[in-house]
Amino acid sequence: MGSASNNATVRNAELQMQNCNPDHGDGSGKRSPASGGSSRTQLALGIVAMLLGSVFLLGGFVLWVGEKADRLVIFPWAGRLTMLAGIAGLAIGAALAGRRAAMTLSVLMVIGGIALYAIGLAFVERLGTRLYQAGGLLTALVGLIALYSSHGMDRASQPSRPGRAEGGERE
Repeated sequence: MGSASNNATVRNAELQMQNCNPDHGDGSGKRSPASGGSSRTQLALGIVAMLLGSVFLLGGFVLWVGEKADRLVIFPWAGRLTMLAGIAGLAIGAALAGRRAAMTLSVLMVIGGIALYAIGLAFVERLGTRLYQAGGLLTALVGLIALYSSHGMDRASQPSRPGRAEGGERE
């Protein structure tokens, strides 16, 4: 009896392996259009767009603080417009890369920001400046913003499961 169930399991695994195989039946080795040939390009473009958006958002924070302190005079909304461009870059990049890549990059940005802050804190006498701490905190902030915005990204397009009514009964 165990042998029959093992044979069925092996046959199911073989069928799944054949379905995942990128070779067509003619042995041409061509990828099917739905196999994700362009998904790598989208992933790469999405990650680059998210990184550029993060840089613009970080630069927008610096410009905005400079405007508030009356240290920078570029034009009245330079910091806010730069932050807006950064948020748009983050959104476009997250849409291209997908939820998993967006969240991974966001977590890495938070970890990198905390590490930069710790390095700036530990070596403040040697470095002679506290800019590393500020850069670390702002990088962690941008990472948290990106993480928060990409958290529920794909859930709106998925069909919802039947929920429970207030009394605990199925709707």
